[in-house]
Amino acid sequence: LLIFLWNITHHGILTALNQPVYDLLQSIRTPIVDSFMTLFTLLGDRKCILTFSVAILLWLTYQRNWRAAAHWLALMILVIGSALTIKYGYYSPRPSPDLPTNSTSSLPSGHTISTLAFFGFLSVLIGHELPAVQRKRCYKIALTMVGLAAFSRIYLGPHWLTDIIASFLL
Repeated sequence: LLIFLWNITHHGILTALNQPVYDLLQSIRTPIVDSFMTLFTLLGDRKCILTFSVAILLWLTYQRNWRAAAHWLALMILVIGSALTIKYGYYSPRPSPDLPTNSTSSLPSGHTISTLAFFGFLSVLIGHELPAVQRKRCYKIALTMVGLAAFSRIYLGPHWLTDIIASFLL
């Protein structure tokens, strides 16, 4: 992660991929796919993640699963804290200057980090209770949801490819 962030801040070879990937995805956008991608980008919305995270935390507490509740709470605090630290520590302009969220740094993608932490840990919690075959299916579903949410951020234009990769590494 640190090597990757250094490469981004010094405009290394990885940042050269940002504009061609962005231009390619902007050139193939359609209203139907835009609607589909908007649904996946909403999965990582701050309000959505926060609402479901609190609900899961309350459920784990109600079930007296203190260890999982503590891990869930720590994960959400670390994810939000680390993303905000990088976001306010280094400013990276967004690809689309006309977006309403343009005042914040595009690095890292909060949507990507949130969906990865949320669905990743949720799949671990659910998968722990399932047989091995079903556990793999649970992980694949979570990976698909995270992948589509991350891709939607590049496709819709608020993030660069390097923002998404940095978010996965974080």
